[in-house]
Amino acid sequence: MGHKRTLVLESAQSQRTMQFHFTDPEVVKYVRKICLLQTSFYKESVKAEQLAEAQRNNTYSMVSTDQSVREFIYLN
Repeated sequence: MGHKRTLVLESAQSQRTMQFHFTDPEVVKYVRKICLLQTSFYKESVKAEQLAEAQRNNTYSMVSTDQSVREFIYLN
């Protein structure tokens, strides 16, 4: 990862890009990791909610993640 100090977040839902510049590369790594964990948690929560709803309705179809739940996190 080197000494990257800029974090760019793109949201597929709002079509916005946010850019953050940090002075410490270790902080950038930490913030990126937290963002990735939050995104993963959200996607898994959506899957679990869909599965629970399908089970309540006795519908056992394949549950997939919502296509609108896409977050792109990368470093510059």
